[in-house]
Amino acid sequence: MRLLHTENLSFEEFTNTNLPRYAILSHTWGRDEATFEDLSHPSWNTKEGNGFEKIRRSCRLAQEDRIDYIWIDTCCIDKTSSTELTEAINSMFRWYSASEVCYAYLSDWSPGAEFTELSKCQWFRRGWTLQELIAPRDVRFYDHDWHFRATKLQNASMINSITRIDMDVLRSPKAIATASVANRMSWAADRQTTREEDVAYCLLGVFDVHMPMMYGEGKRAAFVRLQEEIIKQTNDLTLFAWQATPASEPGRLASELCGILAHSPADFSKANDIEPSYDKKFNPEFSMTNKGLRISMPLKLSQEGRSTMMLNCYRKTCPDQQIGIHLEKHGPDLFARIRPHELADKAPRGMDRPSPVYISKEIYSVSRHAFRLQMPLTSRVKRTATYPEDLWDKGHQLHFTDGRETFVGYHHFYVLNGRNQLDVQRTRSFIGYPRVPDHTGQDEFVVVFGITRSERTWARIADRSSNPHVFEAIEKRDMVRLFEEGPRLQESKISLCRYTRGDMVYWESFSIQYRPKQGSLKHHIDIKCEPRCRRRPERIPAVVGAAGVGVVALYTYVATLGLASLCEYLVAI
Repeated sequence: MRLLHTENLSFEEFTNTNLPRYAILSHTWGRDEATFEDLSHPSWNTKEGNGFEKIRRSCRLAQEDRIDYIWIDTCCIDKTSSTELTEAINSMFRWYSASEVCYAYLSDWSPGAEFTELSKCQWFRRGWTLQELIAPRDVRFYDHDWHFRATKLQNASMINSITRIDMDVLRSPKAIATASVANRMSWAADRQTTREEDVAYCLLGVFDVHMPMMYGEGKRAAFVRLQEEIIKQTNDLTLFAWQATPASEPGRLASELCGILAHSPADFSKANDIEPSYDKKFNPEFSMTNKGLRISMPLKLSQEGRSTMMLNCYRKTCPDQQIGIHLEKHGPDLFARIRPHELADKAPRGMDRPSPVYISKEIYSVSRHAFRLQMPLTSRVKRTATYPEDLWDKGHQLHFTDGRETFVGYHHFYVLNGRNQLDVQRTRSFIGYPRVPDHTGQDEFVVVFGITRSERTWARIADRSSNPHVFEAIEKRDMVRLFEEGPRLQESKISLCRYTRGDMVYWESFSIQYRPKQGSLKHHIDIKCEPRCRRRPERIPAVVGAAGVGVVALYTYVATLGLASLCEYLVAI
């Protein structure tokens, strides 16, 4: 540690085992700060400027307190050395904590201003000054003219209202270990730094973690690395109790889906009152892997196919109300956070047993993750086959694509007969065609879907009578043919006859509504089933010639039910 002697104004270096008593300065940087290189010149004390004057004033205060050394961040670090800079940033919280006294110089606090105007000072809005307020036992505030105004302990209540830092932490720095991760993050939610990566680097000491500095990686990458280091040190689930804000990532609320980690401290702006429900040692173990966060937690599946994971924490204002996050499955045992702008405010009933799952660290919104097939299956409609079978998640009704650039899949359904396995006939047989009994007692259809080479997604519905080539490709497992012919299908609605009873015809009308979700993880295929019935036209004795049969049949139908009914019937089939 490099310290500045307060009397001869020269640098001296010490190890952690022989550190002398020293004071430390906390301030907001200006444009003309004096650097290590500036103070390396013997005549620096004769130079003018706010930066040099700040150093001289600080040394004078230390001398008045009979302290021989002082540490000042602007000049005691050789910032031309990346190694020294990294070591200093990782050690800074400890250095402030070990100081005899911290002089907090608030350059924009006017000498005549009331203490209530303290909140207007930039010092309370800068990222680096957070740890400089928390770590030292004794913090003394000075105004623009270096007049002593107050101490941290004397005005802990006022500082608490400005910073939202817990009173216990303001009174005793060691109490920071009892504050939840979410609570600590909230203290930095409104603070700013000059360099974007420093929003993460300035919090290393607050969480007692260490990591190398990589200026140029960007704010989001730096903050993600910080959270990964926190995960290595604690199993506090409140780390995931954040809520997305437009300020932290413009446009994220529109897509709704995101990874498990926050993008910036601003996401914790509403987490100041979040507390663990019990000692975190009872939380499950979790770790960040190259697939995402691996954790074994009970999940509750909703009717919409979404899950809720509780975080074993609550808000101080509602101690009986547990907090969780919403998840959505987008791969085998793989989840993503959904609705990141809100938290689940109650524990669902009937939680599943804990099982290991992965929650993605990052989400790259592409249009080829999964198709959601939603259909109200009844005792008469059975899903009998899927392809690819290993990518079908029955519980969430999701058919994953495994991230493939091109894809084809299908679901095969049977429509069973009436209660007594009554005769099944194709609808066309009821207007004069020969009866074609279905010896299987079933009608069938398929829903085919996929992604073309041009990355266009599609979905179609087909029955055997209208599209025999589709069923032939499926039965022969000719997926290349199905991939080529599937997008050419035109049908979005089919009608399948189930049975007849007396003079009534009963059938099912099946239709699909395809809703592609660009920029989302899945596309929706809604399959609707509508039972229909019509009075069956009177049977006509056979006459010579097929044309005559058709004419007589149509005439009889119109005479019995009317022309409008015939048109409606033809549309239905």
